[in-house]
Amino acid sequence: QLEHLLVNLYGEQVAGFYDPDSTTFFGVAGADPIELRLVLAHEMVHALQGQYLPLDSILHDIHSNDRLTAAQAVLEGQATLVSIRVLSPGRDVTARPEFWDAYRQQVRAQQGTMPVFANAPLLIRETLLFPYLDGAEFMRWWGTTPLADSLPTGRLMPASTEQILHPERYAAHDQPVPLRFISGPRRTYQDGLGEMEIRVLEAQLRGDADVPDTMGPLGWGGDLYGVYDTPAGPAIVWYAVWDDAPSADRFA
Repeated sequence: QLEHLLVNLYGEQVAGFYDPDSTTFFGVAGADPIELRLVLAHEMVHALQGQYLPLDSILHDIHSNDRLTAAQAVLEGQATLVSIRVLSPGRDVTARPEFWDAYRQQVRAQQGTMPVFANAPLLIRETLLFPYLDGAEFMRWWGTTPLADSLPTGRLMPASTEQILHPERYAAHDQPVPLRFISGPRRTYQDGLGEMEIRVLEAQLRGDADVPDTMGPLGWGGDLYGVYDTPAGPAIVWYAVWDDAPSADRFA
């Protein structure tokens, strides 16, 4: 029951949020003041993004879930990076490589104490954390590039979660291979998984409780699946393209 789960999950998670339609910040009454300060710093970044970026067109582009997740990682990653710096004024703790391992462990441990999150499916948990954790690391990397004074939006927007997870792929302009269905019966739904969701799929197939934080590139090139109604129930046809034969063999 996805809707019921998400309502309970966000009710457990959210201490405040910025609503771009009314340009209003909402904070939960009685929340810890330090937590609200962190949330306020985060959400004020979203308010500024809303002044300079077409957030509606970015966040309502549903043609590719993977591309949308990458865009969310840019927006949430920038806000997360700013909020971390607000809590450590005068020193950039995010510049230390060891910070990110500790931060990931801290966030995951904190989330693990929340019963709805802890019992949610792995895909839901990873989808919730990815834009904040991996997005913040990507935006930290972006700050070290010659384009640091701009934002990776418009034509600079990352095209895949692979580019978020592995910024060197972004720097190398490694674009997803476009796939499309050209025949066959009518599909009830189609989309791609992308590297982030394939990592979740791999963890589930291995029976792991979590997705490893340290993984090299999968060698993902692109993918597309279609959902079909059949007499026996819904069926999925999935095509995946890999950068080379060893990457495809490794996944198989």
